Amino acid sequence: MAEDDQYAMEVERLYAEAAQFRLRAIESQLALGFVLCTLAETEMRYRHFAEARKIVDKMRHATESIRVHLDERDVPKNAMTDLWQRLTQVASRVQQVEAQLCQVQGLRPPYYPSVLFRRDNQ
Repeated sequence: MAEDDQYAMEVERLYAEAAQFRLRAIESQLALGFVLCTLAETEMRYRHFAEARKIVDKMRHATESIRVHLDERDVPKNAMTDLWQRLTQVASRVQQVEAQLCQVQGLRPPYYPSVLFRRDNQ
């Protein structure tokens, strides 16, 4: 019985540690998102539209990936609200940058369904 208790404690500790690592990874991805948006704007300012498009496409994919991870709830529960707020801010920023890129290229901005900004499994 003592061995079962030790096993349960060890597994619980490892799950908690893994959740902390996932939290840090998501926080890093969110911070990177803001930097990449600024980089895309810089590329546009210097008329490197193809590079700006690549960055925006990466960021759209990254924000969707972060949303999926948050839906899985594999991060500490006390961090969820803050992470969702920050993800919404990054996604909005990506949308703004993409709209700017479309404007300078004379293109129509893409439609963003509200599903991209919604929290599933609330």
